[in-house]
Amino acid sequence: MVILAACSPAQAARRGRGGGFLSLSTEMQPQVVAQTLVKVEDEWRAEARASAECNATGALSGAGCEGGAPRRFGKSCPTVLSAVVRASAGDRGVVQEYLDEICAQEQLKGWRSRVCQTFSFAVTAAMTADVYENREELDVASVCRDFWKGLAEDEKAIVAKERAEQEASEREEAAKKAAVAKEAAEKAAKEAAELAERRQAEEATEAQRRQAEAAAEAKRQSEEEAARQAAAAQSAAEQVSAEADERQREVEKTLAEAQHAIQETESTQAQANATNASAALRAEEEPAVQNSTNASASGVNATQSVQKN
Repeated sequence: MVILAACSPAQAARRGRGGGFLSLSTEMQPQVVAQTLVKVEDEWRAEARASAECNATGALSGAGCEGGAPRRFGKSCPTVLSAVVRASAGDRGVVQEYLDEICAQEQLKGWRSRVCQTFSFAVTAAMTADVYENREELDVASVCRDFWKGLAEDEKAIVAKERAEQEASEREEAAKKAAVAKEAAEKAAKEAAELAERRQAEEATEAQRRQAEAAAEAKRQSEEEAARQAAAAQSAAEQVSAEADERQREVEKTLAEAQHAIQETESTQAQANATNASAALRAEEEPAVQNSTNASASGVNATQSVQKN
C-alpha cells in the first residue's frame, strides 16, 4: 500500500516560513496527509494493541508473542517518516511545524492526535540542526523502533487500564450480581418463611377446625346418645307405666271381678238366705196350716158327723 508520496526538497524550500504548505504537492498537503494517517494510525494502533494484548495474555498463559515491531509497521513507518523529512528538506523546524499542522487537522482527534504528536516528537528528537544529515543520514529504522516502543508502551498502558477497568467493572458487576443474588436469596428465604408461617397458621387453623368439628361431632353423638338413652328411658318408663297401668287395670279388673263375685255371692247368699228363710217360714207355717187344716177338717168332720148324726 502506498502511504505517502515524497516531494522534492525544492518544493519544501519554496514553502517559506509562515507561508503555509500550499507549495507542496497535493498528496503532501497537511489535510491529505492527515487523512492518510487516519488509516495508517488505525493499522499501527491495531498492531500495537494486538502486541499489548498478546503480552498481557501471554504473561498469564505463558504463550510467546512476536518481538519487535510488526512487519506492516516496519514498512509503513519508514515510508511516512522519509516522506515527511524529504517534504521539509531536512529542516527540523519545518518538520516540527509541518507535523504540528498535520496533527491539528480535523481528521486526527483524540487518540489519533496523541499518536501523531508522539510520532512528531520521535522524528524531531532524532533530527539535528544539520539539514543534510537529517535528509541523507537520518536513521529512519531506529526512529521507527523508538516510536514503536513508545506506541507499544502507550497501548500497553491503555490495555492494562482497560483490563483493570474491565476487571473492576466485572468485579462491580459480580458484586451487583452477588448483591442481587443475596437480595433474591433473602427475599426467597423471607417468602419461604412467610409461606411456612402461613402454612403453619393454616395448618393450625385447619387443626382447630378439625378439632372443633370433632368436638361438635362428639357433642352431637353424645347428645344423640343422650337423646337415644332418654328416649329409651322414656320408652322404658312409658312401657313400665303402661305395664303398671295394665297391671293396675288387671288388679282393678280382678278387684272388680272379685267384688262382683262377692256381690254375686252375697246376692246369691242373700237369695239363698231368703229362700232358706222362706222355706223355714213355710216350714214353720206348714204345721200350723196343717194343724189348721186338720182342725178344719176335724171340724168339718165333726160337723158332718153331727149332721149325720
